[in-house]
Amino acid sequence: MEPKWDRREEILNATSHGLGFLVALILLPFLLVEATQRGTALHITGCAVFGVSMLATLAASAVYHSSIQPRRRRILRVVDHASIFLMIAGCYTPFCLTSLPSIWGWTLFGIVWGVASFGVVFKLFFTGRYEAFSMLLYLGMGWVGIIAIGPMVEALRTPTLVLIFSAGAAFTVGVGFYLQDHKRWFHFAWHLCVVAGCCCLYGAVFSELPH
Repeated sequence: MEPKWDRREEILNATSHGLGFLVALILLPFLLVEATQRGTALHITGCAVFGVSMLATLAASAVYHSSIQPRRRRILRVVDHASIFLMIAGCYTPFCLTSLPSIWGWTLFGIVWGVASFGVVFKLFFTGRYEAFSMLLYLGMGWVGIIAIGPMVEALRTPTLVLIFSAGAAFTVGVGFYLQDHKRWFHFAWHLCVVAGCCCLYGAVFSELPH
């Protein structure tokens, strides 16, 4: 069952991720051009997957929160929640393909996309149920990179690491707001944390391109 919603807050929710979508849409061509000029086919692929998955999630959220028809909202909510799994996996992809040592990169790549595939199917059938389990999956995916913290520190540039962990902190703080989104404006605060995290990740991907 869909939670109760406040129309004024939903306008802010839709606007925040709608604007985030527009910013990401503007930045993606620049990211792809830089990847093309400075990197390899894997850099281009990683950046494309990263950008498209983020755009899809922000768009799904903005459309869901802008809808007022109950049946449409129920369908869009499934898409919104499922797309989060794709964005998390997409955010790992450029670093897995090009930055981390092969064994670690491909291991993490397999883990996050495996969990993302499971999560999407899970959400198709159970959106609105087992929310605690869903949140554990989101957080687990987001922080599973910790298992490769040693290789990450060795392979990634310092600005990249700072931006990645800043993004993780923003998303994790946001989860605190999301878990209490029955309180007014808390879901909007969650959206702002997501936008902040996305900005940090864009910076991290730019930072990690070959100089």
